[in-house]
Amino acid sequence: ASSLVGRKVLVPSDTAQYSQSLPVKGVIDLPASAASVKLEIKKPSGELVREITLGTHEKGELGFTWDGLDAGGVPMPSGRYNVTASSLYEGENQALSVFLEANVDSVTLAKSGGVLLNLENQTQVPMSDIKHIR
Repeated sequence: ASSLVGRKVLVPSDTAQYSQSLPVKGVIDLPASAASVKLEIKKPSGELVREITLGTHEKGELGFTWDGLDAGGVPMPSGRYNVTASSLYEGENQALSVFLEANVDSVTLAKSGGVLLNLENQTQVPMSDIKHIR
């Protein structure tokens, strides 16, 4: 587990730590083919920063990158942003699972015996939550 320190992992999260020097990267999990897939980036206050239309996609993983620009092309300041995804499925809007890329800062052994990853966005996730190691 200590070999993960310094590596990037994809974990389920709706909070991204954006830095002006690095875009936000992630994956949307599509449980079935979906129409009108969209990604929303919001400030913690709930204010919409940008909506990215991704179109129709087949079942599987759909990668995305947010370049840190708002809807008008203005760079946003570094900080935390909420990232959500949705699509039309059988005529209804459906929330989709989002997995965000985060750097592993350190590893902690849990009292239960499991391994917890301490991520750059000050969150802690069990090792079992990792979708991919990059």
